[in-house]
Amino acid sequence: MAQSVSTMTSNIRVALADVEGHRFSNANILTFLNKAYRKVYSVFAHDRPELVKTVASGDTVAGTAEYSVGSGSLRRVLSLHVDSIPLSDLGQAPEGEWEAGERGRPQGFYVSGWDSVTLVPAPDGVYPYRIAYVAQPSPLTDGSTTWPDDFDDLMEEFVVMRLGVIDEGDPSMEAQFLQDLERRTRELLADMAPLPHVVQPFWGTAAVTGDY
Repeated sequence: MAQSVSTMTSNIRVALADVEGHRFSNANILTFLNKAYRKVYSVFAHDRPELVKTVASGDTVAGTAEYSVGSGSLRRVLSLHVDSIPLSDLGQAPEGEWEAGERGRPQGFYVSGWDSVTLVPAPDGVYPYRIAYVAQPSPLTDGSTTWPDDFDDLMEEFVVMRLGVIDEGDPSMEAQFLQDLERRTRELLADMAPLPHVVQPFWGTAAVTGDY
């Protein structure tokens, strides 16, 4: 079970011998918890995107090429299917291959905004679409993480070490602490048994052809 931010904060205070909060405020602790959270999330997003993916679906609108996938910034698109057909990731707007304003059954897509994708060519009718993507992580506030306790424990250790060096006036150690957090996160992930259809760190075929 994932731990709440308040539980992690309490654990960190115990480790720092600051249960009464005389040295570090909750805001101090939350700042570094979020740094650790972003680092762990980035490892998931790169190595095991299946664990943090979001799937959205809908219908295209004739003549409308750009579609928002919801709130929050896109980190990466794993796959996009239109009418159950996987589309190729074009990377950027094509030049000359499709004339502006041309319509038809979409054959590819590219990320066109922080939370939008554009279909190429623009759909000429209504087609069902399904997109699997990894969003940017939302900051921790007072909720909890969505992964096993082992990863929360690593985050707590990072915060304890990082706040521990504040008294020594040496914030330069933060980069090393983050590298260690990344390494240990990967080790924990490697120990997890692979699940069916989970994308591995390096795959032989493009993600857009996977079973998302």
